[in-house]
This record gives sequence, structure tokens and C-alpha cells, in this order.
Amino acid sequence: MPFIHKSKRPIYYRVWDNEQPKANIVFFHGIGEHSGLYHRFAHAQNSHGYRVWAIDHTGHGHTSGFLEEAYDVFGLAENAIQLLQVVNSRDNLPIVLMGHSLGGVMASLLVSEEKSLSIAGLILTGTPLDPIPELGDLNSIDMSLDPGYLDELSVDPLIPQEEINFSKLNKGLARAQDVISSKIDTWSFPVLFLNGEADPIAPPIWARKWASRVTSGRAIEIRNGHHDLINDLNHATVSQLVSSFVYEVTSKEILKHLTVAEVEK
Repeated sequence: MPFIHKSKRPIYYRVWDNEQPKANIVFFHGIGEHSGLYHRFAHAQNSHGYRVWAIDHTGHGHTSGFLEEAYDVFGLAENAIQLLQVVNSRDNLPIVLMGHSLGGVMASLLVSEEKSLSIAGLILTGTPLDPIPELGDLNSIDMSLDPGYLDELSVDPLIPQEEINFSKLNKGLARAQDVISSKIDTWSFPVLFLNGEADPIAPPIWARKWASRVTSGRAIEIRNGHHDLINDLNHATVSQLVSSFVYEVTSKEILKHLTVAEVEK
């Protein structure tokens, strides 16, 4: 099993590879999940020629620790930097960062603070760049309507068992959100916001507001979509939007890595 051993605890990561990747997608999952829930998404991106990387946040999946430690978005960003070092040591293919929910906030913080970071684009799904509203009983909220995904959640032993404390989570997010808000106007790379129509954690109206502050930002609302957008009933649509965006922002870079014979084809 692949681990990064540069921090106080080993950080688990996955890589979904293919023979001739055209670009790297580096993905960060949300709170209460783990990277293994995204096999379907990663294989779909593989079919378009993209290698996919993902990390298990602290206290999630195969990375040890407690769930509450993941409320520290700055700590998660430090782990992400280590993953990016692994990615960059593999090759010099263009990189598109992608984050879902908490992972999206972390990715946004990373690109805001790391001036030397070179990426072709950023994709944010269900990402709350504003404080999460008071939601009450989470069991009454549909995060996804995909029966296969919901069944997986009910039996997966790697799902964190601790209950999410949204008050503490919001406090952790707030520090990162302040930094992002102060820097988002300087983002010079393309950014795609994908939000579900029925997402109470990151409503589409928020995404449109933030996208308007990015020079090359766009926001797409997924009809009947819920918070767990990548693992919802319309996952194929979301996956296609992602692969189209990755092609758009990396195609010029992709040509640099093709041989003359491949270009002529």
C-alpha cells in the first residue's frame, strides 16, 4: 500500500494509472469519506487518458488519526503538498487540482498560499467557500440518491465512525475561507465550480458568486444534483464535465508531450 512518510504519520494515497497519461488529476475528498469511494470516477477519467491521484485525509480511510484533526484545513494542505511532490517526481505532465467539499476548500487554500504551485486548472465540486448553514439533522438531508453509492457507504469499514461536529468544522473552515477570499481575485488559472441544485452545504448561488471573482471562472449547476455530486445519480454527466474541462485547460500542454508521429495521427 502506498504511503507518504514525511509527516508525523504515514499519509495514504492512491493512483489510478494508465499506459500513456496525458495529464494528472489530483483529487481531494470531502469530510467523512476516503479516496476509495472514487474508483468509478477515477476509472472514467482514465478512459479519457488522465492519471488520477488521491489522498486519504488525516483520520480517514487508511490514514490514521481522528476525524476532528481534519477540521484543520491548513494541516490537510501540508499533506497535499507532499502528494504533489510525489506527482511531480513521476513526470512533468500538466496538473489539474480537484477537490470536493472540504477537499475543495483545502485545494483552494493550497493554490492561494503556494505561489510556486504550477497547475493548469482547478475544479471544485460542492465546495463551501462560505460558512456551512445550520443543517439540523443530517439524516434528513439527501447527500446522494445513487442506491449503489448509498449501499457502499452503509457497509464500508473505512468510513470514519465519528459524528461530524459542524460547529468545529466551520471554525476550521473559517480560517481557510478568509485566506481564500483575500486571494481568489489573483487566481490566474481556469476554475470550474460544479454544484448540485439541491445542495444545502454549498448552494449553486454561492458558486456563481465566487466564480465571478475569478478571471477564468465558471459555475455549472447540476439539475437535481445533491452534495455528493460525483457519486450521485448524474455522476456520468459530472465526470464528462470534468474530463472536458481537463482537456480544455491541458490540451496545449498535452501537445508538448506528444511525439511528431502521435500528432500526425
